[in-house]
Amino acid sequence: MKRQRNLKLSSNKCPIYPCRFINILNIPKIKSLIEDIFCFAEYTDCQRFLRHQMHLEVPEDLWPIERISISEVLKNIGFSFGKEIERYKRFFQKFKKSEYFKNVILKTLTSIEKGIYNKRLNFFRAFFEKYYEELFIKKFNNRFFLKMAYLILKENIDEAIFDSSFLVYSTFLSENMYLWSLQNIKNSILRARILSSFTKLNTLALIFIKRNVKLIKEIEEIKKTRTYIFNIKNELYIDPLTKVLNRRFLENYKDDILKNYSHILVLDIDHFKKINDTYGHQIGDLVLQSVCKILKKLLRKKDLIIRYGGEEFILAINVPDDETALKVAERIRKAIENTLITINDDKIRITVSIGISKINPNKSFEEIFLLADKALYEAKRSGRNKVVFKKEFEESY
Repeated sequence: MKRQRNLKLSSNKCPIYPCRFINILNIPKIKSLIEDIFCFAEYTDCQRFLRHQMHLEVPEDLWPIERISISEVLKNIGFSFGKEIERYKRFFQKFKKSEYFKNVILKTLTSIEKGIYNKRLNFFRAFFEKYYEELFIKKFNNRFFLKMAYLILKENIDEAIFDSSFLVYSTFLSENMYLWSLQNIKNSILRARILSSFTKLNTLALIFIKRNVKLIKEIEEIKKTRTYIFNIKNELYIDPLTKVLNRRFLENYKDDILKNYSHILVLDIDHFKKINDTYGHQIGDLVLQSVCKILKKLLRKKDLIIRYGGEEFILAINVPDDETALKVAERIRKAIENTLITINDDKIRITVSIGISKINPNKSFEEIFLLADKALYEAKRSGRNKVVFKKEFEESY
């Protein structure tokens, strides 16, 4: 339901958008998911926004649905990927160029092939080679975790299959790294430190990659759930006859209307009972549908058209001043008056009366609506097919 969605999103852009997390996301699909759910909708649920509001540090890698970031975890345990990798990078590079590393890939893929997941051999070959290159050799940053997690999800790799395959890979990796170090690093203390660093990097990287897989899945589930709820609301909030919003929507979103719109228009079709009595209810329904089609053409997507009851409609518009609101109402009145509705071989002309009131944030919706309703009554009483703007302490103009 586009109108309801626009109501929710029209003023709900996060004040800190684009934050550092959005800027480091280099995967459009995930970026789009997070923007839709948090940046342009419920940003008050975002942990980044909440921290910002409390004047707390907001790490660039903090996810909107997590209270702690990877960088904070590493800080707490006193470990730095960047420093650790830079310290031993030359050894990691030499290991990758050796026959030992080729042996790792070969043994891993052979083991996987014996299992039930041989259809994924190409993925695992590319993943393991990229994993080592990205983690141990390239300039490390937090995008690594996101990138590797996305590769797993993109290929729809089952968690159990990935875990068992990575276990095989990391076992061969550690074994061959140890054998290589015995031949190439004579200093036993240095060798121990390199192997220790190697193990820590590999273990922590896997933990954080899986964490990001979990977070991406959760974000996708949130999106699915909200889409499902949105679709249910679409059915709940749309009038089946006219395809505009219904009274239930008004009851649930009165506060949003007060925040996002400037004027309320109450529109009533003149002599509608006479149309029903003369031509029947089917023709009456056709008139209602025709009026709504005209309203949709004349109003913007972000404006609201609500069927309040019978032949009465509430319109919520956002315009800079009262004069513009009057012009909008007059344009609607004239367009409906000038539209002929074909009934069998007859063409009938209908008119509407419109009452307007300006939204006052200090007043309730009921008070503002009552003012517009009084203006409508005045328009009816003074001859119909008219627009009346009613202000507090004023009659009309």
